[in-house]
Amino acid sequence: MYLFEAHYTNMDNDEQITRPIKLLDDRDEKSLYLMAMGVAYDLKEKNECLGTVEFIAC
Repeated sequence: MYLFEAHYTNMDNDEQITRPIKLLDDRDEKSLYLMAMGVAYDLKEKNECLGTVEFIAC
């Protein structure tokens, strides 16, 4: 399992939001990082801006 955190900023009130991303896959490392970025974009709300995707653990 790979664990990432996606960091967002709410553009209406500048609130910082962090959402966990857990990936259970046996693909190569590059594919997992790209997958995490895709999931982070899918989790983004309409009024939010994605700042970073941070690797936490594997």
